[in-house]
Amino acid sequence: FAEGLFDSLGVVVEDGKGLVVVAGQKAELTRISDTNGDGIADKYETLFDAHSYHGNYHTYLHGPVRAKDGAYYFALNLAHGGDIYMGGGQVMGTFGGFNGWAVRVEPDGKYQLFANGLRSPASVGASPDGRVWYADNQGDFVGTSKFYELKKDKFYGHPAGLVDLPGMTPASTEIQ
Repeated sequence: FAEGLFDSLGVVVEDGKGLVVVAGQKAELTRISDTNGDGIADKYETLFDAHSYHGNYHTYLHGPVRAKDGAYYFALNLAHGGDIYMGGGQVMGTFGGFNGWAVRVEPDGKYQLFANGLRSPASVGASPDGRVWYADNQGDFVGTSKFYELKKDKFYGHPAGLVDLPGMTPASTEIQ
């Protein structure tokens, strides 16, 4: 159906025939369509790419899932190694650009930062009642193998991604 996706870790089928899907890739959330019904995608539309992808092997985009409200939700991993801000942790951090955040994207591409403090949010799911969930699989401020309900504006424990809040820097006393 589609080629060239970059470490895709989630897909949502938007129509009953499977001709339109939304796929998560490391560098973006993409709507992929087969506009002529031949079974091969011929339209790729970027819905979200505002997270300043830096190419670190560990900066996965997990999801998306489509919740009852019609929006897509996904989570962005923290980076590992290199010149990153670790927020006092030992292993994982951020280059900036929303590593460690969950994001909500409407079908038209409008987005909002949804929650932060995630570390390795390796699974995102939506329940029939409309709640969105994620599993964080490693430590450094975040207990391993935890399963959380993803809630708007909630902080989930890892401080590195807080540098993306307005006015914050690694030296901000609020983060320290």
